[in-house]
Amino acid sequence: MRRPLKARGEAGSGPRVPGSKDVLAALSCGGGVELAAFAPADGTVRWTVPLDARRGVAEASVSFLSADPPVVWVKDRKQNGVRAILTFSPDGQPRSRIDDAGPYGDLKWAAVGGGRVITAADYQGSQSTLKRLVAFDLDTGRERWREDLGESTGSRAGTWTAAG
Repeated sequence: MRRPLKARGEAGSGPRVPGSKDVLAALSCGGGVELAAFAPADGTVRWTVPLDARRGVAEASVSFLSADPPVVWVKDRKQNGVRAILTFSPDGQPRSRIDDAGPYGDLKWAAVGGGRVITAADYQGSQSTLKRLVAFDLDTGRERWREDLGESTGSRAGTWTAAG
């Protein structure tokens, strides 16, 4: 039996995120976690897909970054589990994966817009932790650009995108 996961989002969203065409939910299904899309009018299942078909995700924290297109940040509770931003096509096909740590630093926050996933990351400088913005291509997951912001002030900064 499928059960909705407890999900977290920037605005304190529950496990369902409305999009322009679908309602998304993270479902725990017999030892695996799936992303599912439902028709808003009648609840008809449009598609379901494992969060990480290659390795599987048994138990995870799932944060919704976007419903249109579907983008989730998965933090598997297993020691070596998936910790990545995963993007999907409108019909549920996996698109890209952005690991939450890499040569760009450790990702802290993210927003989706303009065909990009824009992230805030921490990285280690010679004497302190520094901040940077990093943009990734939504379709490929490849890094498009990064901008170093300097030393960490210890305060949380927001990241958002706007049309235009």
